[in-house]
Amino acid sequence: MYQAIAQAIIKSIMADEYPTKLPTEKVLMAQYNASRNTIRKAIDVVFRHGLLRRVQGAAILLSNNRRTRRKCSTYRLDLTSPPWLRVDH
Repeated sequence: MYQAIAQAIIKSIMADEYPTKLPTEKVLMAQYNASRNTIRKAIDVVFRHGLLRRVQGAAILLSNNRRTRRKCSTYRLDLTSPPWLRVDH
């Protein structure tokens, strides 16, 4: 389930639905009807793909790396492994 949520978050990022940061875990939990652990796993997957950055004491911010964002919009991601291990075309 976390993989489907990660894919949905990536699509939302690519569609600029989240211009600078992700919604809170609580909002994502309600949106996807999922537990905190599931949301955290999904966020971790998106983070490993370089689309997010963590700032201690702040929300989870979107990466400023447009190159990574373009790459993710061009390729179908294999969400089971980090991008440096496998990206399917």
